[in-house]
Amino acid sequence: MIQTVHGEPDRECDCRPTQIVSGLIDVVDHDDHRSLIRCRSRRAQSVLLLRTVVVKALGLDSVLRYRVDAGQMDDLRKTIATFIRHDVARFMVPMIRLVAEGRPVALERLAAASGVPVEEIESWLRAQPGTDWDEDGRLLGFGLTQRSTRHRYIVDGRVLYTFCAADTLIFTPILGRRAFVESSCPTTGQSIRLEVTPEAVRSVDPPTTVISHVNLCCGAHDIRGSLCEHGHFFASANAAEDWRNAHPDGEVRPVRELFDIAVAVCCELGWTARVP
Repeated sequence: MIQTVHGEPDRECDCRPTQIVSGLIDVVDHDDHRSLIRCRSRRAQSVLLLRTVVVKALGLDSVLRYRVDAGQMDDLRKTIATFIRHDVARFMVPMIRLVAEGRPVALERLAAASGVPVEEIESWLRAQPGTDWDEDGRLLGFGLTQRSTRHRYIVDGRVLYTFCAADTLIFTPILGRRAFVESSCPTTGQSIRLEVTPEAVRSVDPPTTVISHVNLCCGAHDIRGSLCEHGHFFASANAAEDWRNAHPDGEVRPVRELFDIAVAVCCELGWTARVP
């Protein structure tokens, strides 16, 4: 049988399994074929990652309830991971961690932390018109920034900002720190607040909050303008209706669902922080 160990209950996802306990699993597929499969203990940081591990480990591609539940989310995970590999700089993770310290970042320091030549770093960042710089040519941020935006991202008491709503979710497992998010709905003006840890979204206010995003396409010459500027928190799916009508290629998703995808992407790319 599969047993799960539950952490703190979440309002939208009442039980967030974090572990598969070793044992025999009685599997029935849609053709009524039965088999017993042994499963080893595995930690999982999210529901999506847990499902992915089970499906791959047990060969359950034909079991409909897994395919229906996880298929669309898994497609988005693959799309995001592909986009990051193609378009996002290979110094992104050390850059996010240095920007999170709350001081302008000299490119030489980023080069030392990432192992990427300073010329390559500067070339990539200068080619992106959305990069934030200070008057001395030091980096203020890209994705995570020290310059004010709609989305406040507070970590270890430091007030930072993100380019888009989804950034607040993906940066948390990268930093390995609890974060408090403050934003607002562009339709209603309602305040939106989140508490996010590397393992889970602990609170969402209002609980009906959704996040918008447009389809990712490789080769973006202005990531901030073409992608990030479309990533908003909306107080509800109804509040996002006008945005959806104006962006037929876009989608809105519940916060916790998008967090599960963000964690799965970070795990796949090896971006999660090692927390003692």
